[in-house]
Parts: sequence; C-alpha cells; structure tokens
Amino acid sequence: MYRLISFLSSYRNVILFIALEIVAFSMLVRFNDHQRHRFGDEMLEVSGAVQEVRAGFRDFQQRAEDYDNRVAEIDSLRGTIDSLEALLNAYRIQTGADSIDS
Repeated sequence: MYRLISFLSSYRNVILFIALEIVAFSMLVRFNDHQRHRFGDEMLEVSGAVQEVRAGFRDFQQRAEDYDNRVAEIDSLRGTIDSLEALLNAYRIQTGADSIDS
C-alpha cells in the first residue's frame, strides 16, 4: 500500500495531466457537434476493424475444429478399412481363394 501511495505521489502531476486531458477531450466531443460526429465515425471504423479481427479468429478457430473433426473421422475410417481388410483376408483363408474377382 505504501508503494502505491508513493507511486501516486511521485507521478501526481502526470496523472493530473492525463485526467484533465480526458475531461477536456470528453467535453470537446460532447459539446461540439462536428467533433461528436467525427468521433462517432472513427469509433464505428475502429469497432468494425475489431469485429473483423474477432470474426477472423472465430473463423480460424472453427476451421481448426473442423480439421480436428475430419482427422478423427479419417482415423475412424482407416480403422474401419483395416477391420474390413482383416475380415476379407479371413474370408479368403476360409474359402481357400487367393483372390476374389469382383
């Protein structure tokens, strides 16, 4: 707690400056129509860019999940193929046929 108070007291001028800048900027945007519209437009652009990045991450995540699901499905199908080949070989041995013509 002492370190926090020491930090705040040593940087009090910088903290006060930043707080006053935030107040001044908010008053500029709130009471000036042109600045409010420009700020709103910029925030819409920033919001759109953030949404695009989030959509890109979601798309990447979905593709990774699809890939994992397909790999699991391929492994399952390979297991099925192996078991069917084993059954076919057992059938060949049982019937005494070396090859089965289709």
